Amino acid sequence: MELKAKVQGQMRTKSGITLQEAHELNQFVEHLQIGGISTAEFKNVLMTLRQYSKSKTLREWTDGVAHTKRNRGETYQAGSNLWLERFQIYAYFSGHPDLNRIPIPIFDMLVYWIESKHWGVDGFFLKELYPLGHSPKEIAASLVFMYRKLPKDNVYELIPGEKNAEDLLLIQEVLPKLERTNWSGSPINFKNIVSEIATEFQRLMGVGKRKITKHKDLLALHFLCAFHLMEIELESFKDSKTRCYLSLDSDDGKLSLNLALYQHQNGIWKQLEISDGTYDTHTGRINHCYSRPYLVTGLSERKYCPKTRCDSLFQHAVEVKTNWIRKYIGRV
Repeated sequence: MELKAKVQGQMRTKSGITLQEAHELNQFVEHLQIGGISTAEFKNVLMTLRQYSKSKTLREWTDGVAHTKRNRGETYQAGSNLWLERFQIYAYFSGHPDLNRIPIPIFDMLVYWIESKHWGVDGFFLKELYPLGHSPKEIAASLVFMYRKLPKDNVYELIPGEKNAEDLLLIQEVLPKLERTNWSGSPINFKNIVSEIATEFQRLMGVGKRKITKHKDLLALHFLCAFHLMEIELESFKDSKTRCYLSLDSDDGKLSLNLALYQHQNGIWKQLEISDGTYDTHTGRINHCYSRPYLVTGLSERKYCPKTRCDSLFQHAVEVKTNWIRKYIGRV
């Protein structure tokens, strides 16, 4: 592909990128067509796109290349929410829930449930509680009025003298059902990210989207390696014993990037048990796992990571070998 500047003698192309950046992006496309890209080259491309892309979806990941320890953005928020769920929400529900001090995520979810009429409460109970009728929005507004938000303690505190007996009884009824809530959002699908990358190449370089998307599996392999062991900062929780990482794993037999919490035990970092968002219908107890999918791909674990267990890869560096991933066996 011939690279031309806006005007003879200038150093930028018509799309605004420098001739050098355009040359490197063009080389990447050529290498991609023959399956010859490296993870480092892919990360360099993401860094270039970071300067010019307006895509919010893509910016989250290009920022992740620039700042491998995330202290802002959606990934940071997801990791923070996982810590809150594991250490504050678990603790809150492990005993008798205190209505005087409700953790902010639980209170926010409680208000959302009531506003959306997703209460899980028997209709007869509601009629007894509110014999003159009830409005979900009015009840939600009443709850907000009864509590004050204390961000430093990450709780809503019941204001003395503002208690409404009926609303407190409703909270008592709804709260246990919130324990079984999946507190994380749906995983991100890599196909949305590769689509954004293709759009940027078309805009900046005039490269047809198909030239990028037809190699989505190879790009996914390098993407997984690029963000393996990205750390989420937990300093705001003043918890020096726990760390949070995004790492290569699998979800339902497909390769993924999963979030997990770690603590140092017996000289090594071990994953902590977390909820998987489901519960046993017979015992009523929450089911648990050790990591939670954050980004999913369509890549078969058996085909693309055949020589190791994905759930142990957080203990290793990884690399793309031809068209599959292996744990790095050299010296780090």
